[in-house]
Amino acid sequence: MTRTDKKHTAISKLILTAAATGIGISAVPYAQADGNGATPVKKLIIKEPITDDDNKKEVEDTHDPENVIKYGTFPIGYDGNETLITNIANGGIGPGSTDAVTGEQLYQLYNHVPEKIEEKLEEFRENLIQGLPDEFNQDGSDVKIEYSNNKLTLTLSENGKKKINNMSSSERISSIEQKVDKLDKSVNGGIAKAGAIALLPQPTYAGHSMVSASTAHYNGEQALAIGYSSLSDNGKVILKAGASFNFSGNNTKKPLFGAAVGYQW
Repeated sequence: MTRTDKKHTAISKLILTAAATGIGISAVPYAQADGNGATPVKKLIIKEPITDDDNKKEVEDTHDPENVIKYGTFPIGYDGNETLITNIANGGIGPGSTDAVTGEQLYQLYNHVPEKIEEKLEEFRENLIQGLPDEFNQDGSDVKIEYSNNKLTLTLSENGKKKINNMSSSERISSIEQKVDKLDKSVNGGIAKAGAIALLPQPTYAGHSMVSASTAHYNGEQALAIGYSSLSDNGKVILKAGASFNFSGNNTKKPLFGAAVGYQW
């Protein structure tokens, strides 16, 4: 007796035993597989007893040739009896592919994708470091950038930290106000110096010379001017020179100088 015949005999005994004892078996699937191609799967049901005396049940073959499940050289499992399908060729991976992939392909994908991501990240880090100006990592620079152990480290010198701390909004506004105030004083001082040098007098008699001084005040700024002037003997040529100074701030270091010559007739 072949192996297949033994399976059929065991299944038949199970069905007959169930029928004789009245066990409620509603369906028993079985297959006649000889390993040569597709094989139909038949379905058996147990009908109601045909006699009341011995409680017998008749087994009826409900095989329908047009409504069967066919399979090839591997078994197909059902609910509660899952089947492992092996020896499958690698499926095509690409746009429009409907092939099934294998465990090997999934394993390769699992290991390949992280490597590619890490390569791109490493390339990005290297390009980032190489693209930084050399001034960043020179001795004495305020910023130092390093990359090691998959970490990008930015270090600020104490001087750099002070610069950042000093860049608060209130301090920047205060700095602008100070610059505007300084400019305002410088302009006011310049006007005062110009006024003082313009007030210097000159001689009115021919052949006479004069040394003079004057002062002027404008919008809180005070200026002092000194000058020299001379009138020729014939009274036709006038020579005049002078300088003025402001008394406040940095304007004291920026005197105003001027000189002039004239001819009258």
